[in-house]
Amino acid sequence: MKHSKNLKPGFSFIEIMIAMIIFAIFGTSLFQVQAFIFSNTAKAHNKTMYLLKSSQVMAEFQLQKFNTLKENKSIDTLVIQQKFQDPETSISLTVKSIPEKSSLFKDFAHAAKIIEQLTTIDNKQDKMISFTYSPPKAKDEKEQP
Repeated sequence: MKHSKNLKPGFSFIEIMIAMIIFAIFGTSLFQVQAFIFSNTAKAHNKTMYLLKSSQVMAEFQLQKFNTLKENKSIDTLVIQQKFQDPETSISLTVKSIPEKSSLFKDFAHAAKIIEQLTTIDNKQDKMISFTYSPPKAKDEKEQP
């Protein structure tokens, strides 16, 4: 504060401008932090929803796999397609045999199948490959010697 015989006591124009600049910098950084937090929260929400939807499809697959094997059928024909809202998502899950050209064919073709999951979220596709155990088909008692 400036005290002078000619002026009333108070802040000078420069002191007020410096204080406003400090508050502006502080306020801007608060808005940037808030935008960063909202952005990360939205990303975490979308990732959580993706994982939840993916686990729902895998649970449906396990149920259909169990029922198919119970009927003594091959799981190669299993195809699951589901659509979800918010964000709009479609998940397609197919089961395939291990190709003969693959190095895994020799050791695992009789006991494993490939699960291919294609997920589309807002026109972005994500492909996930995994494996599942597929027991060999049981032979009928009539065929056994």
